Amino acid sequence: MKFLRVNLTTSLIAEEQIPERYVGLGGRGLTSIMINDQVPADCDPLGEENLLIFAPGFLSGTPLANTGRLSIGAKSPLTGGIKESNVGGAMAAALSRQGIRAVIVEGKAPENALYHLNHSRVPTIKGQSIAGYDPRAMPGMGVTYATSPMGGDHTAGFVGAASGSIDTLRNASKSSQVHMAATDSMGLCMFAQSGGMDNLFRAISALAGKPFDSQTWQQLGTRILTAEIDFNRRAGLTNKDHRLPDMFHQESLSPHYGTVPYPENDLHGTFAAIRQTLIKNEENRTLHRL
Repeated sequence: MKFLRVNLTTSLIAEEQIPERYVGLGGRGLTSIMINDQVPADCDPLGEENLLIFAPGFLSGTPLANTGRLSIGAKSPLTGGIKESNVGGAMAAALSRQGIRAVIVEGKAPENALYHLNHSRVPTIKGQSIAGYDPRAMPGMGVTYATSPMGGDHTAGFVGAASGSIDTLRNASKSSQVHMAATDSMGLCMFAQSGGMDNLFRAISALAGKPFDSQTWQQLGTRILTAEIDFNRRAGLTNKDHRLPDMFHQESLSPHYGTVPYPENDLHGTFAAIRQTLIKNEENRTLHRL
């Protein structure tokens, strides 16, 4: 497998060997970890320091069904943080069968145009409008919307009609977000896992040539989320960005539901352990430099 690097400044396209750090990664796992490594978190998302990465899932192009998702990652001009979006179709399989693990677009074209549509009445989280899962009726989805590095993205951690205490909702969202980060790295559709996780782990192990189990899956998802949270933190996103719009706290959803059943500050602990680890690591690096 190889990388295909497209430089818009020089109009050159080059093939590259995959660095060891990125071997075994695909989809969202590859885009997010590479963006965190190579893109300055405070860069202009529409500037030439940003990257636009198209990455098939790790399993894309194999005979395994429903693995044709293609991830597109960058620093988002919408959220101001890291972003991955994925799409179906034939592109992921086509790239993988050509031996291309990722297409990396960099630099700045001589001429470009930007078309921006904004609607102030659309509720957004980190600048992204939410899907049709109102958190006043599905409070678990509100946790995902507010805490996901992706913004108002229901696919980042779908918890459906989960209910219960705030701790229950936070744990459900966190678990689903870890799972979906790993799922997106494989090119899998979130609705195509009915074959069972054990079968999926065997397929990954066969392709990777080494053991892969549920613990490895959790570690992969956590590694991806850690990279995304780290990037957003360095990009300047703070707790004020990890919140639902005021309307969900102030306006009831008639006729059957009220407002969301938790104050916004209760959501900040969802990924507290990861954030504390990142801060501690940064402090250690600072002390080492001194």
